[in-house]
Amino acid sequence: MKYTLLTIAFLLSCIYGISQGQGNTPQTDKDSVGCKVISISTDGMQYILNQPNISIECAWDRYSIGLYGGIVIPSHLFAVNPLAAGQYTNPGTVYSGAAFKLYFKYYEAKKLNHYWAIQLEYKPEYFNNVSFYDEVVQDEVVDNYTMNEKTTVFGIDLLRGYELNELSIPNVIHADFFFGFGVHVRDRDYTVISNTYSGGFGGREYMPYVGTYKASVVNYTPVIGLKIGFNYFTKK
Repeated sequence: MKYTLLTIAFLLSCIYGISQGQGNTPQTDKDSVGCKVISISTDGMQYILNQPNISIECAWDRYSIGLYGGIVIPSHLFAVNPLAAGQYTNPGTVYSGAAFKLYFKYYEAKKLNHYWAIQLEYKPEYFNNVSFYDEVVQDEVVDNYTMNEKTTVFGIDLLRGYELNELSIPNVIHADFFFGFGVHVRDRDYTVISNTYSGGFGGREYMPYVGTYKASVVNYTPVIGLKIGFNYFTKK
């Protein structure tokens, strides 16, 4: 947690430095690297997964840098991951924790509200004493087990986006729609506390036997978002 807070403080100081410009050399408005727009927004799509969040962003010329912070709250929406062969291999939305993202946008020359972006993601998460239920053979063989887990997610996303606002046309409303694709690595440290399996010694090749395990899972993830907030124009 200490290193996470230090990282956030460093990133905020970088954004603040950019917003104030660089050095004492006189610059024209055209050449200035200071923020022209500071945006504060929230990604509405993340609330579907019960993850409140806030983003702060600094835009200048054809570039923008931003920092996202969110809280990960367990959600019943995908508490059972339908894509996992067994919930112990890749649990659903049962985690608590936090989410941090650092992103850099590059706006197209002729359409300053169209952009490409690279986004880096870091998520420390955990859950304790969560019970899972796998139906190995429908209505016949079931597997009940309880787990604890601590996990860290590192990810990188390539995004394509569109903003309602153009830097040349002041608009206090910030609206940003984006989509893309990401590669996320989840480093897991989990413990199976108890297990009740109705199938005896057969019926399942891999079982979550009681014990402590480490695993890394690579997920290829679609990304979509809609940020709504406000803009503050620092330069005319």
